[in-house]
Amino acid sequence: MKGSYMMYLHNDKELYKKIPKALFNSKALFNPYQYLPFNKMMSWDNENERYIENGKNVLVTDEVGVGKTFEIGIILRELLHLNPELTALILCPVKLCENWKKELYDNFYIGAINYYKEKTFGQITIVPYSYFSSASSKSLSEDIKNEYELRNGGCEREQETLYLTEELSSILPYDILILDEAHYIRNKGKLWRYVDRLIEESEENESKTKIFMTGTPVFNNEEDYNNITELLTKDLPKGNIQEFGITKTLQSEANCYDKLLEIEVWNYPKATTGSGLENKQSGVTPNNIEKDIIDELYATKDEDDGNTREKSKYGRLTGFLKRIASSSIYSLKKFIENRYEFSTEILEYHESTEKDFDTEDFEADDLKDILKDWQPNDDTKLQALRELIKSEFDNNSNENKKAIIFSCFITTCEYLEEHLGTDYHVYLITGRTSAEQVENMKAMFEKDEKPSILICSDAAKEGHNLQFCQLLIHYDLPYTPAAIGQRNGRIYRRGQEGIPKAFYMLFNQGYDLRLFGEIILGKCQVIKNMEEEGKLSWINILPNDARDYVNACIEQYIEERLNESNKEKIIAAKELLEKKFSEIRINDEGKKIRDENGNVSKDWNYKRAEELYNQINENFTGNITEALTNLFTDGNEINGNTLQDYYKQKYDDELKKFCEDYLEADFRESSESAKYIFKECCREILGGKYTKFCHDMIDSDITIGEYKEQFEPLKEWEQNENGK
Repeated sequence: MKGSYMMYLHNDKELYKKIPKALFNSKALFNPYQYLPFNKMMSWDNENERYIENGKNVLVTDEVGVGKTFEIGIILRELLHLNPELTALILCPVKLCENWKKELYDNFYIGAINYYKEKTFGQITIVPYSYFSSASSKSLSEDIKNEYELRNGGCEREQETLYLTEELSSILPYDILILDEAHYIRNKGKLWRYVDRLIEESEENESKTKIFMTGTPVFNNEEDYNNITELLTKDLPKGNIQEFGITKTLQSEANCYDKLLEIEVWNYPKATTGSGLENKQSGVTPNNIEKDIIDELYATKDEDDGNTREKSKYGRLTGFLKRIASSSIYSLKKFIENRYEFSTEILEYHESTEKDFDTEDFEADDLKDILKDWQPNDDTKLQALRELIKSEFDNNSNENKKAIIFSCFITTCEYLEEHLGTDYHVYLITGRTSAEQVENMKAMFEKDEKPSILICSDAAKEGHNLQFCQLLIHYDLPYTPAAIGQRNGRIYRRGQEGIPKAFYMLFNQGYDLRLFGEIILGKCQVIKNMEEEGKLSWINILPNDARDYVNACIEQYIEERLNESNKEKIIAAKELLEKKFSEIRINDEGKKIRDENGNVSKDWNYKRAEELYNQINENFTGNITEALTNLFTDGNEINGNTLQDYYKQKYDDELKKFCEDYLEADFRESSESAKYIFKECCREILGGKYTKFCHDMIDSDITIGEYKEQFEPLKEWEQNENGK
């Protein structure tokens, strides 16, 4: 072995036996967390000197954008090395099939069959959930609609038997079953039962490995999570239902430093001194005619039916009318004017069914009269959107003048396309857009050097990598925090080089207040409770969530620092305050200045820290950790350095463990960093010919694109080594 690290490695002939095959044989920048799912289901067999499956299934609940597809590629690459005849069945939403095929081949040289396009099965087959639908389909949008009905629709009879196609049954049993976007089975609808049937088709299948992936396992309540894990644990002995691996990497950890998503509720009109808006609630303030429309939707009617409770003026359509008005008054107006031609596909409103919009007995003359007076020029929300985009583009110094706008409704998307197209290059993706058109739109949007906007319905909230953009705007809100998290995940994901921002365009009157403050917040609390139980990762979505998450991280940081110290908590806390907020005073001779009692004199850079330092003593009755957390999170005095250092340390620790576990590096006598030893180990393993692997994988001065261009697969190196 060469170099100063020689003493820290075991015999070089044994060196690369424990290295997962994907480490070098992949086209992706290295990060230790990517191997966590691998560790959950693979164990090292010392006797046979190879990895073997440990019998555990895995639930990957990493936050949206962390790179779950890549994590699964690492596992498949190893399994195919152990068993070249391995078969795998990957079930995913129809719109993600081609993405799976491309990711596996581009990053791991794994060839897979996309059943949606090729209509055949192979060794590794990607099958859309729409495959299980009996409904006919001629377009991607119809397939997406069929998948929605599969997810939420039950069987006509509770005990109805569902049968797999002869074509699918013929390729069973598979060796590994992978479910992407596993929240599609959360409702225990017909799709859940088909997956259940797939697992049960033969006894052999039940013992095969299952990997379920979802960054949003909870939409409404804990039952969502339980329905998913019921199938994941189907083959386990009774009483061991929790015996499966869980990974829950958060974005901030995946990026190795704290780059939290900045989320704001956009205020419009902007408050100025003397405007009377200084103390108004945040959000978009509707004008007078829009207030009249909102008030009309909340109107009630009296009916002589013996029931004293007030009834909504517009019956069972009231909720929908409030919902669509919160998206845009234009969409409400279009629905009222053309309600007899209305369909859920036009509005892409997948939270209700066609029967909910029966308008046969619907009378809306009063609402229609008010809406006649409203024109797009009166659209306060559109004006607020224009101001937001202009403000962000003008303040963006890095020339990345791109924005993504999400809406639940196709009519709203098309309306925005029309009115923003006069000022910007605009691209549109909805459920009507074909898969080929979607890829073309994304490519043109990315390459466009002019200020440009991508408008998306929620058909685009999953599976699209748009991290080249830093601005995302929620023009309206879906019903669940999970869906908001998926939207945000388009830009807040691995490879994001800027600081992503997300804004909510919410009316500060009407339905938005209930949807945002009651429904979504309540569901967030369910998710947070489950995160505390270790079942899933927390989703950062609400305006205060970013701050709450920072507070939680800082609290964890403080607890770890205090617990690391062998000293009493009071002394450890004082030392932490001194380290972070004070500097020792030095005289002209370079010596420490001491006070009259002989204590070292300090200059405090934060008065509150000095006050807390003096308060913490044996008579201190408060919670020290809480007091420190409140101090550290107050204002901008910390400017992010503490959290950045915290996450960098976590990264270093993970990298060190990786070197010890896989590269057989011994740090006991080493003063070198884990990063240095990792690079040197990789160089030694690959030999002098190859230098564009590990060294550049963790250096920030090379892009993924550049790395892929310089990449030379391990295959050639292995062939050369075997030929010696």
